[in-house]
Amino acid sequence: MSLAAAMNVGALLQLQPIFDKIFSGKSSAVDFAAAMKVYPGLMLALMLLKGVFSFTGDVLNGMATNKLTADIREEVYAKLVELPLSYHSNSRAGQLLARVTNDINLMPAGICEVLGRIFGAGLNIITILGAMFYINWKLALIVTVAFPVCFGPLIHFSRRLRRHSNEGQDRMADLTVQLHETLAGIRVIMSFGTQPQEKARFKTAVWAHYRAVMRQIRTAAAASPVMESIIATGGFFLILVAGAMVRNSDLTTGQLMTLAALLGSIYPQIKTANGVNSAIQGALTGSQRVFSLLDEPVGIQEKPDAVSPKGLEKGVRFQKVCFEYVPGHPVLVDVDLEIPAGSTVALVGPSGGGKTTLVDLVPRFHDPKSGVISLDGVDLRDLRLQELRGLIGVVTQETFLFNDTIANNIRYGCPNATDAQVREAAQVANAHEFIEKQAEGYETRIGDRGARLSGGQRQRLSIARAVLRNPPLLILDEATSALDTESERLVQQALERLMQRRTSLVIAHRLSTVRNADLIVVVEKGHIVERGRHDDLIAQGGTYARLCQMQFMGGAPAAAPALGTETV
Repeated sequence: MSLAAAMNVGALLQLQPIFDKIFSGKSSAVDFAAAMKVYPGLMLALMLLKGVFSFTGDVLNGMATNKLTADIREEVYAKLVELPLSYHSNSRAGQLLARVTNDINLMPAGICEVLGRIFGAGLNIITILGAMFYINWKLALIVTVAFPVCFGPLIHFSRRLRRHSNEGQDRMADLTVQLHETLAGIRVIMSFGTQPQEKARFKTAVWAHYRAVMRQIRTAAAASPVMESIIATGGFFLILVAGAMVRNSDLTTGQLMTLAALLGSIYPQIKTANGVNSAIQGALTGSQRVFSLLDEPVGIQEKPDAVSPKGLEKGVRFQKVCFEYVPGHPVLVDVDLEIPAGSTVALVGPSGGGKTTLVDLVPRFHDPKSGVISLDGVDLRDLRLQELRGLIGVVTQETFLFNDTIANNIRYGCPNATDAQVREAAQVANAHEFIEKQAEGYETRIGDRGARLSGGQRQRLSIARAVLRNPPLLILDEATSALDTESERLVQQALERLMQRRTSLVIAHRLSTVRNADLIVVVEKGHIVERGRHDDLIAQGGTYARLCQMQFMGGAPAAAPALGTETV
């Protein structure tokens, strides 16, 4: 870019000898012939070199800009998957999508403008002013003194553009949020026939974004004529001064034409600097939002001296564990619980009691506020995080599958598993039969979130995924509560196979699972209020007996809470 600016000014400087020695009519034949051989060709050569350097500069600038953008995008994604569940629970997915897409998309344009046009324009202005001082320092000084007048309006418009750009990004985030919610909840929208209502909501968001963008456009549009008026006024006075100097023979025609060309080439550079201001302000707004996400603290961190777990030989133990999502509102209080290796422990209790929060502490989705959770006597916080989670298999009520083949969904987490191992896992999970009936068998793509499969089929695939991983510790969070009777039977058979010879922590729904558990723990309002085997708890006549009566003996309406109900 520096070379391109130098070539540009060098080419314009050839105008002085061209006008003074070729067009003036005052040169001798010898001087005219010599000038014709040198200056036009030199001017052409310099312009061609300027084109080569400009092209190379633009390409190199584009490479640097897009590599930097790729680095930022990769870093933002890495940050998103490392942020704790509490952050994602308190954030709207659409807003996070807006940051990864819209906000980052604004940044390369701004970076490119700063490194490219602004830098190039600045170099051109400096070299042009240098050439003007070389030709006539008096006129150049007048131009230089007039420049600061341009910066006051530029600063004013910059502040307004930043404010309007930020508002526009907020409105675009609202659009993205609503679009994401619509696509995720399209079945509910169709079921309730609320398409007109959703269209009206989206229309409101669209026009709010339109108004914000138009405020930004009006501000950017006003900046250009204001700057042009200031420059035109300066040019008017400059012409008056230059005219007087030509009349007094203090300036030649060639010098005047060269100064005019140089001054004319400054105007596009100033206009360029002003024109990219809008993009720069948008990029600054986007970058602030992106870096605010990158600056979010990672709640769950691994200690530098963390050790690798040796497996699961003794079991998992909770000691005086307390936890809260919001300070001052405890979810778990002084929980003491021991889960011996190879045993099945079932958690039951009313909705909102803290069951899911309790099991989420084991893979360190959250860390307790106080107390200790240990695996084989070692505090979970002293273990390598990924290796700890490698010991745990989780099957939840809300199954998530990727828009990929059945085989790749089962293989997720074990990418090197063979086809035979995938089939064996599917057979254990009672999934092989329905998979074989698919159009392409294990290579059938199942759509977004497994939309082409039934709820029971999706659940069996998630169990097959856990079977293939073969974890020593299994967490089941109401894995059958949303299924019909036939699907529930097949899934329950698969779960029973999966739980064999494993340590299992189960948020219970089916009575058969509760009856067969080695220990049943009743969690209510963050406390463990009862523990024991099925028959013993029924005999006590406490919370567990009441819940059993409500679900199975008609002691409450059908809508009453089941043994395992909604999670925290």
